Amino acid sequence: MSPDKEKNDENKSKPEATETTEKIKSEATETTEKIKPEATETTEKIKPEAKPVTNFPIGPKPKTRSRGRSRGGRNRGGTRKRERIETKEEWIPNTRLGELVKQGKVTSFDEVLSTNLTLNEPQIIDFFLKDLKEDILEVNMVQRMSDSGRRTKFAVTAVIGNADGYIGIGRAHAKEVGEAIRKAIKRAKLNIIHIKRGCGSWQCDCDREHSVPFKVKGKSGSTEITLLPAPQGLGVVSCDIAKRVLALAGIRDVWTMTKGETRTKVNMAYATHNALKNLISTRGVV
Repeated sequence: MSPDKEKNDENKSKPEATETTEKIKSEATETTEKIKPEATETTEKIKPEAKPVTNFPIGPKPKTRSRGRSRGGRNRGGTRKRERIETKEEWIPNTRLGELVKQGKVTSFDEVLSTNLTLNEPQIIDFFLKDLKEDILEVNMVQRMSDSGRRTKFAVTAVIGNADGYIGIGRAHAKEVGEAIRKAIKRAKLNIIHIKRGCGSWQCDCDREHSVPFKVKGKSGSTEITLLPAPQGLGVVSCDIAKRVLALAGIRDVWTMTKGETRTKVNMAYATHNALKNLISTRGVV
């Protein structure tokens, strides 16, 4: 067989092969086009119905239990901190004087002070004197040595009054400042007194209760203070601690003289309170 004939046979077989490959490709495309709509129909049947989207959780959240130990130390986890909600409870008297006040047999605070019964409930003061003002004179840190080491506490001196003749002072110790302030205010309420006021100055002839009626002294420790009547419009001539105590007592004009260690705030406050207490009786007259 000649080489020319072999070439002619090869040229005839090539178009036949290309025709067969094109037929196969067309059949494959037809089959894929038939399969695609069938697959989409089946997926649409399988898909569940869409639920409405809401911002709220459908079910309860699972409770997560924290270990309670963080970088701050033991038992200081964030979930263990709870806010304290202060609720005013109804006052239930525990003493004879409290029962008399609750029953309405004692109608004023002056009657409370005139009775021989002891005042052990601060709710009695809150019941009669609702316009009391508080002033924290000093917050100091104190320490004491024990076998286990140093024990530190906070000492607070507080004064309360209504600027109309009622004044009280108290001092307390506690491990926290807030607790010490509450205890000091409670003791100041139990130590409240009603002082006498007047106009004892020879430079003023008014009958108003703006000063002390006579000269009076008070002492606490080495601190001693003397109150002198002053004319109206002068003001309180004294140090800062005594001025704050006299302002809550309702004294607007007074002269003062001091002796001893007046830089000690506690003694200065108690000496001023004792001088005002001596106004109740004539024993304080000098």
